[in-house]
Amino acid sequence: DAVDGAAVAWDFHVWSDDANAGSTVDLTLTQAERLFKAWNPRTALKVVVFEENGNRHDLQRALGHATTLNAIRRHGDFVIADCAANCLQPWKQNDSGWDQGQIFFTPDRVWGMPPFEAQRVLSEDHLPLRIDAKAEGGLDVLACRSEDGKTVVLTVVNLADRPTKTSISLGAFRARTVRARTLYGNPTATNSLTQPELVSPRRLQVNLRRGEVVLSLPAYSLTSLRLTR
Repeated sequence: DAVDGAAVAWDFHVWSDDANAGSTVDLTLTQAERLFKAWNPRTALKVVVFEENGNRHDLQRALGHATTLNAIRRHGDFVIADCAANCLQPWKQNDSGWDQGQIFFTPDRVWGMPPFEAQRVLSEDHLPLRIDAKAEGGLDVLACRSEDGKTVVLTVVNLADRPTKTSISLGAFRARTVRARTLYGNPTATNSLTQPELVSPRRLQVNLRRGEVVLSLPAYSLTSLRLTR
């Protein structure tokens, strides 16, 4: 009653340390939307996630951010923004808790951790309009398209401990080119001063077969496929 009509959005703080954090975030947002509508069926109140927190900066956290963002985007315009913490962290500091830096630095070096690399891939392949996508076999899939309908991006998270051979049907969309980039490795892997690109985007081989995309998704991976017709 205090905020309805006076506030634009309700700020949620969530955790994305778990690789499948998106499933919990989805339940939270579903409950929030149900409660908002129960309190006032005509409410315009929405949600922002101003703190997507964690205590780690490894590949597992990167996958957690990806599943969280997939869940958030499935809720469409109900969620205005998602802000993943944290940005800067000095090397060998803050590593006994609240250890969630995305960009690490020393006096003369700077490099990104796996969550930063995930942010980079997802940002570069961002498209504004979500379209329907259904997945089998435990994959977390989000599909979006450009406003002109010429480009489709699929964000696919494979949380299995083994590679998953995948076939993607695109319906009436006929892709002429496809670019696939993936982050994968040991879930506890991080980038370091001596190995700043241990976990970084790699090109993935993809085959186009009569309107289908066929590929093998690495274990513990985030894959972004950009298809253009």
